[in-house]
Amino acid sequence: MGNWFALRVKSKHEKSVANLMEAKGIDGLLPLYSVQRVWSDRMRMVTLPLFPGYIFCGMDSRRRGDVLSIPGVFDFVRVGSEPAPIDPDEIESLRQLVANGVHAEPYGAIPLGTPIEITGGPMLG
Repeated sequence: MGNWFALRVKSKHEKSVANLMEAKGIDGLLPLYSVQRVWSDRMRMVTLPLFPGYIFCGMDSRRRGDVLSIPGVFDFVRVGSEPAPIDPDEIESLRQLVANGVHAEPYGAIPLGTPIEITGGPMLG
């Protein structure tokens, strides 16, 4: 196998892209969570992506064209002109989170102008 990367995909197409990746034999990870939604006439549990608009894929760099040809895939998340690899330990942490049934939800939008402090990583401080 190769490195892990994040893919930017068309909104609300994460599951179909993940299925097409699987059909092409490309290792993918789409962490999901369940939430109850209420409509005017009913309530229902729905399964949504933990990272809306993104899917993780593990692949050899020679398969880049195969991934980009999947309908709904916009591009790799990049640093400069190159796809940004993701630490395999981060992917394993996500897999464990999903496998152990830990409840997780996306963090809501931070209002514009809200001060934040980055406490780790290359943008520390």
